[in-house]
Amino acid sequence: MLAVLAILLAVGCTVLVNTLVERRDGVSDVGADGGPVGVGEPAVSGGFEFTVTQVQDDVESFGDAPFTSEPSGRYLVVSVQARNVGEEPEYFASTDARVIGVDGKEYSADESASVLAEEGGTLFEEVNPGSVAEGRIPFDLPRSADPERIELSGWTSYDDPAVILLSD
Repeated sequence: MLAVLAILLAVGCTVLVNTLVERRDGVSDVGADGGPVGVGEPAVSGGFEFTVTQVQDDVESFGDAPFTSEPSGRYLVVSVQARNVGEEPEYFASTDARVIGVDGKEYSADESASVLAEEGGTLFEEVNPGSVAEGRIPFDLPRSADPERIELSGWTSYDDPAVILLSD
């Protein structure tokens, strides 16, 4: 019985990982013209409408001594609004955000800096229909990185991510 449960768990995890990898490979048709949108424009993925409201590059640190977080390269901080446009509560987490460079390299959010940027907690929130979660998501990028876009999705969404271009 235990062996059967272990096999089912392994198969389920494999399916979930493969689905998430496939989701990250494609670029979604998110803008009105079918392409990515810019800062200040809404983009939809699953039950969320995402809007990047501000992008700050080269932020030096978060927090106050003795609790500070400094980047190994530089912080790129993306301010995001996630509006639930669905019919039921959904979770949004900063860990589901990825910055993609012009060279195709992917960067995840810096969770230790996120705790300080969000004053004691990472951006992880259950959002009711019609409500909005807002927060700042820091990414520790190498100095040489050239960020092109951010991809955002709900925590349990299997839809293609919303794609927002970070510069003109």
